[in-house]
Amino acid sequence: MKQFTTEGYILSRYKVGEADTIYSFFTKEQGKIRFVAKGIRKPEAKLSGQMQPFAHIKIRLVYGRNLNILVGAELLHHFDLLTTSLEAVGIGYRMCEMLSRCLAEDQPSEAIFQLFEECCNALQNSHAPQLVNLYFSVRLLHFMGSQPNFEDVKPSVAYYLDYDSGNITASRPSSHYGLVPEKVIKLWRLVLTKNITHLQKIQDVEALLPTANLLIEKHYEYHYHVQFRSKQID
Repeated sequence: MKQFTTEGYILSRYKVGEADTIYSFFTKEQGKIRFVAKGIRKPEAKLSGQMQPFAHIKIRLVYGRNLNILVGAELLHHFDLLTTSLEAVGIGYRMCEMLSRCLAEDQPSEAIFQLFEECCNALQNSHAPQLVNLYFSVRLLHFMGSQPNFEDVKPSVAYYLDYDSGNITASRPSSHYGLVPEKVIKLWRLVLTKNITHLQKIQDVEALLPTANLLIEKHYEYHYHVQFRSKQID
């Protein structure tokens, strides 16, 4: 049977039948793909130990009629978020869910792949999890072409984020909007141009993160019609 190899990270998985599992898997070359691992939930399955969250895995697949089939796996690197904090683990699972639910299949993006690895590394190295969450969320929107219009904001006494259109305006939308502090808009802009280490040095950044993250989450909810809920990979 014809085989091929690729490398990437597990985004999600769900059980089928008595012992099979279907994986959503993110690769640099092919983007998001799906495949089935037959019998991987059996006690004697040899590949189950390799198929771990936050692990860079090299997999070998054979072509199948509906889904390709996993026949080999090699763990290349593992981001050990459990040694950092439970909050870091939760943000890591959230990043996986965002990619799983927002990306189309077979649409490669080296920029998004590198973003995921950068943020996993930041979480492992004890950078502020909520800052990493904002960094990942805003940059992912940017790479997908659906970020709010941070740059075209005119001076005003109040700003509103229209969740449906992604526009930030001085006039209050009729529905589905959030009030945006000017400092949050400035933080969003900096997220697109500065690295996480630089962002940590911004004065009062911790105080801005709850509002900045909530507004971006609402933008995802209305723009992509998803509500993120993961604490772990299903």
